[in-house]
Amino acid sequence: MTSLVDQILEWPVIIQGALGSGVFWLILLLGDKLIKFSSKHTLAFSKKQRIELLGSEILRYKGLLAPGMEAATLSTVGLIYEAVKYISWALSAITLGLLLSEILGVFSTIGYLVAIYYLFLAAHAVRDIKSSDPEIMKSHLAALEAKRDSLKQSA
Repeated sequence: MTSLVDQILEWPVIIQGALGSGVFWLILLLGDKLIKFSSKHTLAFSKKQRIELLGSEILRYKGLLAPGMEAATLSTVGLIYEAVKYISWALSAITLGLLLSEILGVFSTIGYLVAIYYLFLAAHAVRDIKSSDPEIMKSHLAALEAKRDSLKQSA
């Protein structure tokens, strides 16, 4: 492993930067996939969390489909507010993990993992959509609202 790092350090700086950017993009991509996968399987017991995540998705689509810039701006601010909420939870998890690591060292690792989870939720809150076609967005919005309504009915 150290020989690999030494060999990479011998490469030109521009290639090292490109490699670092590629690794960072891969981590973000895999993290997003992991959050989506874990959300599908672990949120089955937490309807409130699922309704909250669906609410942010609905807000994103409503803002994009809104006729004026005011609604789009307000929805963007709402999504940024939600991302900031998750970031503050991540910082709280790190702080709590570091404070409790004095008692038992594993708490810092747990705090870091919880923080990473919340940071990926923050990235999920402000992510882009797959299609900008208004008809596809309207159908996604209708499906999301139906899913949210069915969750609220069963709660």
